[in-house]
Amino acid sequence: MIRKKDWLIICLALLMSAAAYGAMVWARGGQALSGMVEIRVNGELYAAVPLDEERDVVIEQESGEKNIISINDGGVRMAYASCKNQLCLHQGEVTASNWAARALGRSIVCLPNRVLVELALSDSGRRIVDENLPDV
Repeated sequence: MIRKKDWLIICLALLMSAAAYGAMVWARGGQALSGMVEIRVNGELYAAVPLDEERDVVIEQESGEKNIISINDGGVRMAYASCKNQLCLHQGEVTASNWAARALGRSIVCLPNRVLVELALSDSGRRIVDENLPDV
């Protein structure tokens, strides 16, 4: 049997959870996107692609892992992954309009293949210029 104190604790926990989620969304809302998608493999920048360009980026690693990242309609999603669990495919699409409310924010992560796809934040002091990046 649930008593009044139990209901109070449950309501308090729900209220605190909602407040934490609201604070997270509010804090992310103050950040501005740069319009670029950064793709990292093993922690190293693999490619930086404009979000408004429609293209597929294929990542084939020496160890045999493969990922295909699809960029279109102002959004990015993981279209294919050779990993067993396929969680990155179920993370959905990240767009300029939905990233602040997503659990993973502006990122899509494929842990088994060590691939991170992320909408880049605008930062006046940081520019991605690297001639060693592959032509994707």
